[in-house]
Amino acid sequence: MKTLRDTLELANELIIVSKETHHTCFMDYAGHVNRLSIYTYPLGFDRREIADKHTVYDGYVITETEITLAYFSILQELEKRN
Repeated sequence: MKTLRDTLELANELIIVSKETHHTCFMDYAGHVNRLSIYTYPLGFDRREIADKHTVYDGYVITETEITLAYFSILQELEKRN
């Protein structure tokens, strides 16, 4: 079972990996409603007019199912980078 903490730590890892590549990654976590949004720009934010943003995860992280979905969505994005 993945926890919210596991999910946010993995999201942080995605941010760190994105700094090492040309991808730009944004994460927004609203703790008061437990909503997590993670977007990447595959060609970088400066070239956002050329390529659309890619949504890694955008939704609530309240239930175990939502947390697990967010975790594996982030993990899948990280695996693309390796």
